Amino acid sequence: MQTRPDAIAALLAPVFPGKKITALPIDGEGTLDNPCYLAFEWTGRGNYLNEAVGTAVLQRGANSTSVDAMVLLDIDGQREIVLIEWKYTESYGAPLSDKTRLQDNGTTASSNSVRLSRYDGKLFGDNGPLKCNDGFGMKDLFWEPFYQFARQQMLAFQLELHGEEGAKRVSILHLAPAENVAFQRITAPTLKCLAQKSNDYTACTYWKSLLTNADRFETRHIEELFAAFPAETFGMGEWAKYIVGRYGWRAG
Repeated sequence: MQTRPDAIAALLAPVFPGKKITALPIDGEGTLDNPCYLAFEWTGRGNYLNEAVGTAVLQRGANSTSVDAMVLLDIDGQREIVLIEWKYTESYGAPLSDKTRLQDNGTTASSNSVRLSRYDGKLFGDNGPLKCNDGFGMKDLFWEPFYQFARQQMLAFQLELHGEEGAKRVSILHLAPAENVAFQRITAPTLKCLAQKSNDYTACTYWKSLLTNADRFETRHIEELFAAFPAETFGMGEWAKYIVGRYGWRAG
């Protein structure tokens, strides 16, 4: 799909019903002769989350917040970025490790204290993607998948704030199998307690409910999204057969 903008638009059509979608080439990901329309392990072009220390440069896919894939779209005449994250067999339950580590400046600090200082002021209210909430804080999100949700949502917020790639809007599309019930458990104890007071949430739907702009996070079941994708039309029939064989729960 990196070189098939028509296939990208067809795959994402159910996510943006009734809208005209055009995938745009991503600067620096291809060449003039062979443009690229899908980038993997996207971190953004700036050190928006204070993750690069000193003169270090962010590494895509290593030691920094990234998403599995990024697409740049024209949606009804507006440039938008969609950050795509997918899960297949993952499940979570334990809190993040909080080891004491040696820092670049020679001091020691716990992992959680580094996380708190790095992302301070970037998550709630006007400066971040989450509503102001007295019920929990950043530390209550130190359980996967919520810690990843938080970092990726902060990244999306910063990309939109800085107008990266000329985008007016940046959202996350989270894909996970309906069959992977374990992934959809609300693992963070504080969030689990709060969610039980409301509706019957999954991890993804509860996260969406916490956002100031709920439309910046969309979730779809992998089975449903790809079942609606006309793979044969785009010459991807063999690929589709491989996916069906490997992941037998896939519909279609």
